[in-house]
Formats: sequence, structure tokens, C-alpha cells
Amino acid sequence: MATGGQQKENTLLHLFAGGCGGTVGAIFTCPLEVIKTRLQSSRLALRTVYYPQVHLGTISGAGMVRPTSVTPGLFQVLKSILEKEGPKSLFRGLGPNLVGVAPSRAVYFACYSKAKEQFNGIFVPNSNIVHIFSAGSAAFITNSLMNPIWMVKTRMQLEQKSHKDKAPGRGHQVQVFCPDGAPGIPGRRLSRLL
Repeated sequence: MATGGQQKENTLLHLFAGGCGGTVGAIFTCPLEVIKTRLQSSRLALRTVYYPQVHLGTISGAGMVRPTSVTPGLFQVLKSILEKEGPKSLFRGLGPNLVGVAPSRAVYFACYSKAKEQFNGIFVPNSNIVHIFSAGSAAFITNSLMNPIWMVKTRMQLEQKSHKDKAPGRGHQVQVFCPDGAPGIPGRRLSRLL
């Protein structure tokens, strides 16, 4: 059985390890996050790419070329971002992501550790139910606290700038609340929790 000092030390260790691990993970996966966000955005989904498709067997026996729509995939989106916006745009939203992910992972692991201690006193220690309730509690608290930062990150990732534009993402921190208003935040938090 861990003493109070050891429990506090374990919680701080989980807090630090979660923050460091989340930061490193966010840096390496940022380009994939940008591409994923662009693929999920409605603006990108409306722009289909047309490829010619040859159909044989017309009445005259000649081939006929008909355009076929194809939704852009991972590599088309990556190529488009690199050509139109430059390689730096693959790291768009990294600032808010780093500001959010380190505290988010730190809060998650610290809450998980504390919840596990509490649920071990209620249920069979270290059972599956303890882990499920601990993870659920930690996820709920983390998502509730960090939702505004994720809104800013997503808005910055969806922003499309050309090479000429300077300082991408400036002003989003202020504009987040203007279009949707403060009442929009709980709805977004609810969708993130689900």
C-alpha cells in the first residue's frame, strides 16, 4: 500500500510523463492532424477532383471520355497543401496544440491516477471496472477543461493561406467567440465527449 507521499509523487510523475509524452506525440503527428482536419472539413469535401474516364461501346464504336468525380485522398490533400500553402502550413495549429496537449495529457494522467486510487477503494482493486471508470472520469474532466483550446486549434488548421500571407492564425484566439458566441462551447464539448 502506497503512503500519502508516494501517492503524491506518483501523481506528479504521471502529470510530468503525460505532459512530455503528449508534447512529443503532438509534434510528430501535427501534419497528419492538419490533413485529417482538412479532409473532414465541409469546405474540402465539396471540392471534388475530376478525372477522365474512357467508356467503350458507343453506337459508333468509338470511345467516349466522361469526367468522373473522385473525393481527394490523403496524398492529394498533402500535395495540394504543399503546393498552395507551403510546408510550414503542415504545422498550422501546432502552437495551440502544444499549449493544449501538454496540459491535456498531464491532466488526464493525473486524474486517471487519482480516480484509480478512489475506485480501488470502492471496487475490486485494479479490476477492469476500476480502469474503465478511471479512464472515463479522466476523459470527461480533461475534455471539459481543454475544449476551448481544441476549438482554436481546429480553426487554425482549417485556415487556408497562400505563401504571401504572413502570420497565419493571428486573431483566431479572439474570433473564436464572436461567430458562435459563448453558448456554442457547451455544444462542441458535448460532441467531443461523445
